[in-house]
Amino acid sequence: MISEELPELLGMSDRVLIMKDGEITKEFNRSKDLSEADVIGYMI
Repeated sequence: MISEELPELLGMSDRVLIMKDGEITKEFNRSKDLSEADVIGYMI
């Protein structure tokens, strides 16, 4: 799944990968404690 909608990604995905410059820079597994702020911190 590819989406720009973080709530959708966090709600529907078991794993979220962050890519920068064509490389995976971070991997998040599903967690009730995972927040949008955690993911955004690795996107910028």
